[in-house]
Amino acid sequence: MKLVIPPTVYLADSDGFNARTLGELLVVVTANQEFIERTWNDYFAYSGSLRR
Repeated sequence: MKLVIPPTVYLADSDGFNARTLGELLVVVTANQEFIERTWNDYFAYSGSLRR
């Protein structure tokens, strides 16, 4: 499954999940969008500094 977050959350690929599960996942990801984006950016900012 692939969900795209910024600027709005939408489903890019479902990989066989049923509609109910996809709906539940979409609700959870939307509710946690800011946290997910912040954590993603922090991780890659940190890991990028290790490559120097």
